[in-house]
Amino acid sequence: MKVIAFLIGLTASKFGRNNILNDGHGCPYAESFDTIDEYMLRHPNADPKHILAVSGTKVPLTDAHNNLGAACLDGSVPNIYWRPGTGDGVNKFHVFFQGGGWCAGIENQVSQCDDTCPQRATTDLGTSKNDGASLNYDDGYMSTSQSVNPLTYNW
Repeated sequence: MKVIAFLIGLTASKFGRNNILNDGHGCPYAESFDTIDEYMLRHPNADPKHILAVSGTKVPLTDAHNNLGAACLDGSVPNIYWRPGTGDGVNKFHVFFQGGGWCAGIENQVSQCDDTCPQRATTDLGTSKNDGASLNYDDGYMSTSQSVNPLTYNW
């Protein structure tokens, strides 16, 4: 499973806050790592407590794909990740749906910050083919830490 360090434009990075990445044109981009150790080598000041978390379980949206045409840019079945609540939040849960599949243009690039749709379809943000069976999304408003997320930490 790849570690995605950047979620989307104005959000905090996956494992550290205020680490907004750009490509030199002011366009945000995703930074992928194959292991937590690889991430920590690249970001030695990251707080390791953001890496330790309860992972969500992959739920393929096969029915929506087959019956309603829901699909990633490359046509693959979309997935969500589900994580059950704990303690007094045991009857609640978090659902995570990976964003970032936006694109602009079919043949011509509309903006230097946006891939064309055929380009984006070849990346991890345009397909679910590389999605793992579980995903760590324990950060920000999805955090399981009460000090970081006092409202829904145990959902």
